[in-house]
Amino acid sequence: MTATAHVPAREVAAEHQSAQANPFSNLGGRLIALGAAMQKASSTVSELQMLAEACGITLQIRVVEDPHQ
Repeated sequence: MTATAHVPAREVAAEHQSAQANPFSNLGGRLIALGAAMQKASSTVSELQMLAEACGITLQIRVVEDPHQ
């Protein structure tokens, strides 16, 4: 079953602007960006640090030997 709702564009834009003004929404967007970058193999450490800092997180990375090799 598919449900479709038709919402005027101006209502969508107003809702989007109010979500952007919400500090929790802004933080959520930054956390999503950080999570996506962490899952992407091509992300650099400096990119991850920048995204983490934008969330108020201090990123600490440590390299350890793999005991299974």
